[in-house]
Amino acid sequence: MEADWDEISRVGLPPPGPHALPTAVSVLAFDTSQELLWAGNEFGRLTSFYGPELQKYTSFRAHPPADGAGVVKQLLFSEKGVLSVASRSVHFALRRGPAIWHLTNEAFKDLRCMSFTSKGTHEVLVAGGQDTMVRIDVEKGTITETLPSQDNYTIMKRGGQYICAATSTGSVHILDPSSFKLIKSWKAHNGWINDMDAKSDFLVTCGFSPRQQHGYMLDPLANVFDLKSLMPLPPIPFHPGAAFVRMHPRMSTTSVVASQSGQLQVIDIMNPNTANLRQANIFETYLTALEMAPSGEALALADAHCAIHLWGSPAKIQFAEYAAPTDFADTHAVLPPPSLDWFASEQTPYHTVGLPHYRDTLLSAWPSHMVFEVGAPTPKIDPQILASLKRDVIGAYAPFPRDGRRRNQVEDTRRLLDAERRDALAAPRFLSEVARERLVEGAGGAGDRRLSDALDALGEMVIDGADGRVMRTNVPVMYRNVEIKYSKFGIEDFDFKYYNRTEFSGLETHIANSYANPLLQLYRFTPLIRNLALRHTATSCLYENCILCEMGFLIDMLEKASGQNCQATNFLRTLSGHPTAAQLGLLEEHSLNGPLSAVIQSLNRFLLDQMAKDYRQMSPQMGHMEQILATAAVTATRCPHCANEVTHPGAVFVHELLYPPKSAGGGPHPHHPRHPHGAHNSPRQPRPSFSQILKASVERQKQVRGWCTRCRRYLQLAQRLTIQGLPQVLVINAAVDSGAAPSTNPAAAAAAAAAAGGTSEAKQLWSTHGWLPHEIGIIVEQGQFFCYEGQDLQFHLQRKNFPVTEYELVGVVADINSGVNEKPHLVSLVNVAPSSPNPETQSEWYLFNDFLVRQTSPEEALRFDATWKLPSILTYQMKSARHNIDNSWKQHLDTSLLYHRWPAPTPPRQLGASTTAPSQLEPLRPLDPQTEAPQPGTLAAIDAEFVALQREEISIKADGTRETVRPPRLGLARVSVVRGGGVLEGTPFIDDYIAVPEPVVDYLTQYSGIAPGDLDRATSKHALVPRKAAYKKLWLLLNLGAVFVGHGLAKDFRTINMHVPSQQVIDTVLLFHIPARQRRLNLRFLAWCLLREHIQTREHDSVEDACTALRLYRKYQEFVDAGVLDRMLADVYARGREVGWKAPNPSPSPDPDQLAAAAAAAAAAASASATPEPSVGPAPAGADPDGSSVASRPSTAQAQAMGRTLSAASSGLLEPGGPPMRGAAGTPGAGSNGGGSGVGVADGLSAPGTPVRRGGGAAGMGFSAGRGGGFGSPMR
Repeated sequence: MEADWDEISRVGLPPPGPHALPTAVSVLAFDTSQELLWAGNEFGRLTSFYGPELQKYTSFRAHPPADGAGVVKQLLFSEKGVLSVASRSVHFALRRGPAIWHLTNEAFKDLRCMSFTSKGTHEVLVAGGQDTMVRIDVEKGTITETLPSQDNYTIMKRGGQYICAATSTGSVHILDPSSFKLIKSWKAHNGWINDMDAKSDFLVTCGFSPRQQHGYMLDPLANVFDLKSLMPLPPIPFHPGAAFVRMHPRMSTTSVVASQSGQLQVIDIMNPNTANLRQANIFETYLTALEMAPSGEALALADAHCAIHLWGSPAKIQFAEYAAPTDFADTHAVLPPPSLDWFASEQTPYHTVGLPHYRDTLLSAWPSHMVFEVGAPTPKIDPQILASLKRDVIGAYAPFPRDGRRRNQVEDTRRLLDAERRDALAAPRFLSEVARERLVEGAGGAGDRRLSDALDALGEMVIDGADGRVMRTNVPVMYRNVEIKYSKFGIEDFDFKYYNRTEFSGLETHIANSYANPLLQLYRFTPLIRNLALRHTATSCLYENCILCEMGFLIDMLEKASGQNCQATNFLRTLSGHPTAAQLGLLEEHSLNGPLSAVIQSLNRFLLDQMAKDYRQMSPQMGHMEQILATAAVTATRCPHCANEVTHPGAVFVHELLYPPKSAGGGPHPHHPRHPHGAHNSPRQPRPSFSQILKASVERQKQVRGWCTRCRRYLQLAQRLTIQGLPQVLVINAAVDSGAAPSTNPAAAAAAAAAAGGTSEAKQLWSTHGWLPHEIGIIVEQGQFFCYEGQDLQFHLQRKNFPVTEYELVGVVADINSGVNEKPHLVSLVNVAPSSPNPETQSEWYLFNDFLVRQTSPEEALRFDATWKLPSILTYQMKSARHNIDNSWKQHLDTSLLYHRWPAPTPPRQLGASTTAPSQLEPLRPLDPQTEAPQPGTLAAIDAEFVALQREEISIKADGTRETVRPPRLGLARVSVVRGGGVLEGTPFIDDYIAVPEPVVDYLTQYSGIAPGDLDRATSKHALVPRKAAYKKLWLLLNLGAVFVGHGLAKDFRTINMHVPSQQVIDTVLLFHIPARQRRLNLRFLAWCLLREHIQTREHDSVEDACTALRLYRKYQEFVDAGVLDRMLADVYARGREVGWKAPNPSPSPDPDQLAAAAAAAAAAASASATPEPSVGPAPAGADPDGSSVASRPSTAQAQAMGRTLSAASSGLLEPGGPPMRGAAGTPGAGSNGGGSGVGVADGLSAPGTPVRRGGGAAGMGFSAGRGGGFGSPMR
């Protein structure tokens, strides 16, 4: 309790009704995850207060007040809600008030206390003044077990690895949190225990003991018990009488003890003589409750006058250590109308400006003859004029520039604006539009010409080497914002190749936090970071929020994509779910904390630090990680008063550049302490080099406020950094815009002015041509840091007096400010040569502007402009690590995840999960590592189901047309992978339901088969798998060389966020597609048409769909072997037009007697004479009498070569009620015309219902050579 602690707020507990008297506080508790203080009363009502002002948040009744059973005894908190206990009920509610469950039972007679068990917040143990204790499943709200109680318990606390329970006789029972058996009993007080608290290894109690003449009185001490050794410790003396006690949540040996009169003492258990004394502001009353916040920064008191007192430091009071945002009721504030871009009104949706209800004619109903063109855009002022402005009493003036322009001439700004828009890179037309044009104009039509013209326009955006000015426009087109457009066919219709024809993949926008794309590209092209991420990803790491694993997944995807567009969905989703990222203001969902350049630099610091922590989880030895990314340093902190200096080793992952302020003479201030040259006599100094700035930044000294152990007080301490070792990758934040805000404090204002001067000087330095070197050399000698570039570097390399570590520039993240009409954004400029495995690759620089990727020159890449292009992040790597691409991780993949079944789910759910039975196809059977280890070419059929996490955003334009602004965001809900070969072909070895922590807006049950509750751990009957674990299984199969078979896999893999090379994908959508036609056939129609099966009759099942896709692929192989694929596809498309491309609903199941009669008739026909039946209709010319074409009939050898035996279940040929189909020449039939099983070739058409003749010989799949042999004709 620091010196500035005092009472901050005081509120009264509201009465239970408008006409009722105030009631006393029966229980007081701080929320563990939100900024809320909770209080309960004797009427069963819970009330919460928000923030230091104790603003009333919610109030609701949790327990019925009948017969005094509504007194709230204790509160506990979980992530989902608040748990309360009264004498005869236990209640669990959301923090907003709605009840999750309310539990009553005959065994509840006098409940008084509860505690979480060894299962954390998922289970609670409830006890009281009764003979039994009850275990309750918090997730389900059910009693799981009733246990005998050792005694009547009044208080329960969880301390260390035990549950501490206070009895009504003054003893404390130490219980095992799993079996709840009594481990130790300790007599704490002779009367009863009034309050108790436990933290870490200590338990402290306050209680009453009898006095000879005064009855029971509070003991003048607080008893202490060691939970580690299970032995009592010396008590804490407290002469006013210890009534309440709370352990400090951060300082394990510190406790706060209070008396009923309001005296507070902060006491160290190990040193009771050093007490910090306070007195609560209570008059003519007494304290009834004491509670300390989980953060240790707030204290709450309750008195008998129904008042709640909040104590803390006004400067840093908070309740929860890591507080989640609190939901408040929606406010209907009047917002200012949004501004419209009137110069692009044809594309501006008018619905963005709301209109009130009206009855009269609107002013906008203006007659056409009264419409005039007025209001041209304001002309831009020439920078030459702005540079020579002179202030006057009103406004400013400048001399007229002598550049050939005439005076008093009006500038046609509309024409200039149109010309600027023509120079901009327009969005490409959709692929569907280009395809239609090519059908009309042929190959090489307007679509190709338009793409070629666009690339030529990009190529013309070059820099004039003479004066460094950009031709045509101030900002080249390739640096401007790019945006994805959506047609009715979705994002697949967008032409990404319009923006990227290189071998390097870009990253898409329209994803939350996609501002990080340039930084991710920079990491991807830094070889040592790339190797580190992939090696870690190949391990058995299954931590859900592992940033390093997601980085490895992303890098692997970008490398496999080879120029195709990708998206960092999984990485950014993991970033969004990281609590530290939200606290640092790095998430767009919570509005970014500051300018984009500052945010990306904060993200850089966070990611490198978090990747180091993630690496430590799997590799406790941090040597390799520090060797690559961390600068080894010793931090020395020195007190200026007593000269006491304390040192401690550490590691620095990111260095911030520090620039000197600008002096009046125009150069850096020579006497500024941060100046890299120190003090000089010359009034004007030359501009420092990059290496000098880097040296001054690394060795800078700064002032920090800290505790001096010798002076024993807080002081301003001097802190400096001594470099001990260099990393292989040097990451630098440019920190160009690091100025401070204005302040009324003179000292602060001076510092702000100096920082602003430094910012101005920094922009001038970066605008200097060639200021950023391609190579630098660093020497670390006896704690000194030296940096060189250019000729100085070559000099030291030649002398070889000291070991020089050479670094080369890998890339830069730059902040682009395109102008007032476009929002600032980030791009990366990367030298891809160091990450190339080819040692002969020379310097090649590329611009990565999200999904626009283009090669550029080194001069253009490293040319900066103070008005629109400034650096944010720089990455240097040791030259010795050039071309160091390590792919050995592929030989060391930890594949154990593929061979184990995920743990079984909890008992069946109760809250509305789907009641559909699981798939009846084949039970899940994991792969056998001895006999079924995936090899290159192993077939695996796959299907995935998804749910909607965010609905699509649409905009209605002024002409009434709809435009998709952002498509719906889908999340993986279920993925199934089926064996594609072997004895167990068709048996699934992966069938994972994915736990989705985000809110689901639409389960898409009709298409996914996922119902509400299926993805909730509390209600699902399935073994829910983390998204990362499910993804990693597929990633392992991909890198083991498995070939995925499925239907519509392109969209599935895109949503899963995985790129699979085309040679590892067999998509039945493409197999059964005629390229000249746009129509693509759905899985259900193909199964009905080709396999004679009805699938998806009720709900989608991913195992069923994967098996169906596998059988369709086998069917495709049969058609290819028979040489009838083209004619069969034509027949399928003809049949699809007849039925509207939809499989008809299945007919009712036939009577079993009819099936038996049909089977007997078929057997009789098979044993009859092999004489062919007369065919229907006259035989065509050149045909045999049986109606088959001689020319088209294969020889016996050909038939045997093409033959393939199929089971009746696979082919479905004997299934009654199948789809009659008109077959084209060459479509497979349902029987053979000659002896023996084999394949014939049909020739001619068969009408629906035409009988198929079966000749003698073994029954089997064949292609009939007669008119009756069309595939799909019903058989007799």
